Amino acid sequence: MNKHLNNAQMYSQEALDVFNKKRSELKKEPAGENKFPAWFDFKSKPYGFQKKSLDKYFPLDEAAIFFEQGCGKTFTSINLAAAWRMTNKIDSVVVICPSSVKLVWQEELEKHCPLPIQEHVLSSGKFKRRKNLLDTQSDFQ
Repeated sequence: MNKHLNNAQMYSQEALDVFNKKRSELKKEPAGENKFPAWFDFKSKPYGFQKKSLDKYFPLDEAAIFFEQGCGKTFTSINLAAAWRMTNKIDSVVVICPSSVKLVWQEELEKHCPLPIQEHVLSSGKFKRRKNLLDTQSDFQ
C-alpha cells in the first residue's frame, strides 16, 4: 500500500495531504486518559495484542480495527465501545455490516459486552423498525 501512497497518479494532492495529516495525528500522544481503563471488567479475557490495541485506541476519538480474519475485531470493537460508553465518551454505537454477519454481531454482543444494551437489527424494507430506532434516545432506557 505504501508504494501507492506517494503516487500522484493514484491520489490527488489534497487526498494525500489529508492522509498524511491524519497519520501524523495518530503518532501524537492524545490528551486525557492514555490507557484502556484498568477497572474495566472483561466478560472474556483479551489476548495480548487485543489489549495492546485497546490501550492504543481508547484515548482516540475515532478508530479503525484492521486485524486479520479471526483475530477478534468484533471482540475488540465491543469492548472499546463499552469502555467509551462507561466513560461517557459516546452514548450509542451503530454497526453497519453485511446481512451474513448480523447474527454473529448479536451473539458476540451477548457473549462479550459487559453492559446491558438495547440492540436494533434492521432489515431492508422495515421502515417501522427504523423509526423506532431513531426514536430511541439512549442505550440505557
